[in-house]
Amino acid sequence: MTPKSNPLRGAMNKKPRATRDANRLPDGSGFSVGSLPLPKDHWLTAEGYNVPPMPLRMGTDNPMRNRIAEDLRAAGRYAVRGATMNGKEMDFDPDALIQNLIVGFLGYWTPSGLSSDEWANPKTSASESAQAKPKPSQSHPQPRRPKK
Repeated sequence: MTPKSNPLRGAMNKKPRATRDANRLPDGSGFSVGSLPLPKDHWLTAEGYNVPPMPLRMGTDNPMRNRIAEDLRAAGRYAVRGATMNGKEMDFDPDALIQNLIVGFLGYWTPSGLSSDEWANPKTSASESAQAKPKPSQSHPQPRRPKK
């Protein structure tokens, strides 16, 4: 990638709309958080009609429609909460919203769709939980029990 084709170079040269205080880390490095405007060709601001793609289209005669609609609402709420830091940040990244929607509906980007962090997974039945547990090599080491 050449310096001219590096998309980060252009973003770094733009003046952020809002910059929060800069902070110093214990190792001496620092960071700040800034908000950049969307690119002019971003999908969010594209002109045209908003026709839904409907890749999973089903009519009201399908008995699964209500269940899937509720699941999509739950995934959408998760996506909005994740992209807005639980409603605290209204200047959010629309692409993060979409990624959170995908995770909320389909699961994490792992072979099982579950996170290796138990707290980050939905509550499941005991049988699903036993099947979904990561292999010992993929999880944190288990403490050894003392011999009796």
